Amino acid sequence: MSTQIAFNPITGSVPSCIWWSIWKERNNRCFKNITNPMQKVKENCINTLYFWCKEEGIDDVDQLVDFLGSL
Repeated sequence: MSTQIAFNPITGSVPSCIWWSIWKERNNRCFKNITNPMQKVKENCINTLYFWCKEEGIDDVDQLVDFLGSL
C-alpha cells in the first residue's frame, strides 16, 4: 500500500520538526544525562508536529501523522 501526500503547508514543517526533536534529544543527553529510546524520540517528533499544526490552525494532520507513524 502506497501512502501519497500532496504538498501542503504541513509538509514544510516536517524537516524542522525532525531537527527540533533530534536537537532536544541531543540536549537531554548532553546536559541532563537523559536518554530516550528511539521509539520515544519518534513519538515526541510526531506529537510536536501535531501540536505545531494545531497551533497554526491546520486541523487535517491525521494523514500526515499516520504516514510518519508508518516509518
